[in-house]
Amino acid sequence: MSNFKIPASENPSTEPSALTQAEMANMSATKRNTILYERTIESLSRSVDYLERKLDESDIERKNALKKLDHYTDDAYKIPLLKRENLEMYVMFALITVSMALGSALISSYPKTSTLIPWQFGLGWGLVGLGATLGIVGKASVWMYYRVKQ
Repeated sequence: MSNFKIPASENPSTEPSALTQAEMANMSATKRNTILYERTIESLSRSVDYLERKLDESDIERKNALKKLDHYTDDAYKIPLLKRENLEMYVMFALITVSMALGSALISSYPKTSTLIPWQFGLGWGLVGLGATLGIVGKASVWMYYRVKQ
């Protein structure tokens, strides 16, 4: 097989060749003007098409940027709320942990007998129950804390 060297096409020249000039010289003035106007109209049409495509692309990019900006704006309002919820989570975890630890310490330190149930034993179970309740309804209890505090 032989390799063909096909030249890469370059942008067409806007300058008329000698042959084209000669052909144009042989035409009547009205025919020559018509051809020149048609070429100009085609060139302008290509330029308009190109600019319309660029305008459409930039319009799509602008719409996407506005959507992204709206999304970021919506998220910006959520940041303080997320920080507060994060703090609430740690406070609730600390309260639950302390309550459960104290409760279990009181339960194991003051065991009940068949005749005597010390108040510390009951307090221990109360603290364990409080810790379990806070764990289950923690969000509502923190909300109530902030409502009472205000």
